[in-house]
Amino acid sequence: MNETHDIDAQVHALLGGDKLVAAALEPKTAQLHLAPKRGVLGDGFRAGRIAAGVILGLLAIFSTVVLSYGLRRRAAARTEQVATELATFAATGGAEGASELLDELAANTELDPAHRAIVARAEATLYRGFNGDPAHLDRVRAALQGSPLPEHDLVVVEGLVTSCGDRLRLLPRLAALGANSDDPMVPFLMGTALARAGSAQQATAAFERALELEPSNLEFLATLAAHRVQVGEVDEAIELLDVMREVDPTSAWTLQLTALLGQPLPEVEEPHAVPVAEAWGLVYAAAADVARNDLAAAQAKLTSAVERVHTQAAFQVDFADYLLARGQPQAARWIVEAQTWADDTPSARATRGRLLLAQGRVADAATVLGEAVDAGFADPITGLAYLEALGASGGVPDTARRFARELATAWPDRPDVAAAAGIKDE
Repeated sequence: MNETHDIDAQVHALLGGDKLVAAALEPKTAQLHLAPKRGVLGDGFRAGRIAAGVILGLLAIFSTVVLSYGLRRRAAARTEQVATELATFAATGGAEGASELLDELAANTELDPAHRAIVARAEATLYRGFNGDPAHLDRVRAALQGSPLPEHDLVVVEGLVTSCGDRLRLLPRLAALGANSDDPMVPFLMGTALARAGSAQQATAAFERALELEPSNLEFLATLAAHRVQVGEVDEAIELLDVMREVDPTSAWTLQLTALLGQPLPEVEEPHAVPVAEAWGLVYAAAADVARNDLAAAQAKLTSAVERVHTQAAFQVDFADYLLARGQPQAARWIVEAQTWADDTPSARATRGRLLLAQGRVADAATVLGEAVDAGFADPITGLAYLEALGASGGVPDTARRFARELATAWPDRPDVAAAAGIKDE
């Protein structure tokens, strides 16, 4: 009975209420008044025409509702199809169908917020890992600015299209989601941000949590393995590579980790192409070339890496950060000076500032790092570089002392930050 009442109310509302119904019927009534009265037969005729008009109107409304419902159902099904195609991309090696569906769904106004979130996430995933088409990034930005997405999806979508450094400002929101989230992307994004900040143990724990939720995710496995290499846990990284070979020995993620570990690359007739994974493999190989002092080979590999992600500046920032962390500022400079590099994010400015400091341009470094800090970017690595630049350039002591205290408050578990704050207070 309640359902019937609700349907009646919806139909009544769709009609626009009593006034619109009366307005819709008024012309018909006026025309009938002009006809000569014919007694009971005339009254019956008039009543029949009115009833027929109402029935036709209701049928039209019902048809509209059914059509709209059908469009929403079809759009939702298409959205689920996109999510499925992207989820299985690593196994299939192609996402053309998903890209076409996203193009079709981009202008669809029949999606509910939950399915709009799926579309936004699919747009971010496709842009980030697969084709780098700026159209997908534009639609992601539009979704972040205008669509009523749930908080969980807002954080994940934004994290997917930013550099590891820029994810640092998302850490409080990711942490708030992490306790109860069964989405593996939440701890994965946390891990990448924590690793960028130099919080190695916390990053490892976050990556391991992501793998608990999705054990066969090749990107998760490769990222944790690369992180373990950076912190000196090479044997653990080799174990992860063995797992990846069992999942998919031809994946670009598997091949790039093989390159990182310096193992012979297998002969693969048709490797599953993932541009960002291929680019990381080239960056790892270039770093090895630099270590052997083969700078020409390193520069050629880095140029090729940038070409693979030439529309994805966030990855270029990550590449430069990785090379700076390895003590290879010359290689980082080749990335930073690529034609597609732009200082349009705090993380990009921070990376350029660290590069300037490594080159001995301390005054310029202090200025650029100060801009990044003023924009709210103050992870431990950037913060310590800023303090070093201020000290080396003869910066204002009060500024350095105040910033050191702020940094120590924000990162209380970092001994290097606490030591820097103590030095400044002496």
